[in-house]
Amino acid sequence: MDFLQENLHNLNNYLKGYFKKVDWYDYANKLNQTYQNHPSLINKNVREWPLMKSIDETLAISAGYLASILIFSFLMKFLNEFKLKFLLFCYNLFLIVLNIYISFQILHIKYQAEDFGLCSKVNRSNKGALDKMNRIIWWFYVAKGLELLNTLFFVLRKKFHKLDFLHIYNHSTMFPVWWICTAYFHNGAIANGALMNSLLHIIMHFYFIVSSMGPSFQKFIWWKKYIVQLQMLQFFLLIVYFSYLLKNECPDSLSENMIWYGIYYSLSHVVLIYNFYTKSYYRIMDAYLEKTKKEKENPNGDFDDTQNDFKLGVSRRRPLRS
Repeated sequence: MDFLQENLHNLNNYLKGYFKKVDWYDYANKLNQTYQNHPSLINKNVREWPLMKSIDETLAISAGYLASILIFSFLMKFLNEFKLKFLLFCYNLFLIVLNIYISFQILHIKYQAEDFGLCSKVNRSNKGALDKMNRIIWWFYVAKGLELLNTLFFVLRKKFHKLDFLHIYNHSTMFPVWWICTAYFHNGAIANGALMNSLLHIIMHFYFIVSSMGPSFQKFIWWKKYIVQLQMLQFFLLIVYFSYLLKNECPDSLSENMIWYGIYYSLSHVVLIYNFYTKSYYRIMDAYLEKTKKEKENPNGDFDDTQNDFKLGVSRRRPLRS
């Protein structure tokens, strides 16, 4: 813990010094130039695939996603909630199958290419296993796009309490992030992150299937909090992995800028998920201890526990993150 606190303190000092030195006008010009030139830098092996000619379509979908949250949230105030149990079952089952396929193919391709090291190189060849890996990473990017529908289903079922900042931040940014990965870092080290995330999503979408079946199945998902811990562990391991790539100067694995972006992006998720975890589960524990204390003080059960029941109910309905 001391090691983590020390590194966060050093990171904070570094960011303060960095932002003071940045010429924001020059930075904006460079950013605009990068955007103007980005189509020419896309790997030619994936450039002709759907949505891969430019990031514009992906950004438009993400912007449409944010707009749809506002529009449908407003419209649903005047409509009854939709019953989507069968649709949700099919949707989550499809994503389970897709993530199993992605995980298996990444492992199989790595085995064929004898690529088991952490310093996996980005190779722009389209021969054999490398072309297969390009396609699998593209399918992973597509999976991130399909996960945007999860928010729409929340809105249509009037589950507005699940639309917090973490949920929207994760879904709206993950899709364009993986467009960048697919376009420029389509194999190599980035495949390790895709593998880790796919394995976690198999468990998560299984949870979503069980939880959508109604209250009678709630007793079978007592392990929900461990999934949240796995989500936090996933991003922590990504920080460690990106730091390893940076420290060991792994050639051609990822650009230094992308590694630093990966560290900051993963760190933001660790902080947000930890905040979600503490609010959700520590609140349950506090309510449980308070209820136990009142039961001991009033063995005849003569006390009002309505507020505690409400807290427990709300806490257990908090959503999982991807």
